[in-house]
Amino acid sequence: MSDELDIYADERRSEKLVTVRESSKGWLAALTGYEAFDHEGRLLGSFAVLPKKSVDRTTWEFEQPGLGRFVGRERSVATARARRLLTLFDTAGEIAGALVKYHFDFTRDGEPVFSIDKPKVFDDWYRLTVHEDAVDRQLLFALAVTMEARQRG
Repeated sequence: MSDELDIYADERRSEKLVTVRESSKGWLAALTGYEAFDHEGRLLGSFAVLPKKSVDRTTWEFEQPGLGRFVGRERSVATARARRLLTLFDTAGEIAGALVKYHFDFTRDGEPVFSIDKPKVFDDWYRLTVHEDAVDRQLLFALAVTMEARQRG
């Protein structure tokens, strides 16, 4: 992913919803973390890969002001390991890795908050299931798009 990513409400790109930027909270955060801003530049929240916790399954932390932090992990250890193995094979591995479905569940104190699923291969189609109405949808979209960009390398 580049330094900045804009997400639009329409294909003509006439209405910007969210801008995602690498985190400004130190050099390590810039490698793994992101901040999302609304169309007026206000901070919606942040999210980051947790490298130490991502050895077996990729683990993300999601923070929304007023709601706190949630942790999201890949549901399947087998799928996570398959994706990691495929990335060892350069371009062919990247292509094969894009074919792997993935599922992330975000929880707070063991209770589900939301999940992000990529249920189909050969398709940029995702299912976002929200269990807590207070989760900002624009921030959630920003996370889902960023996760996919990182999954693809």
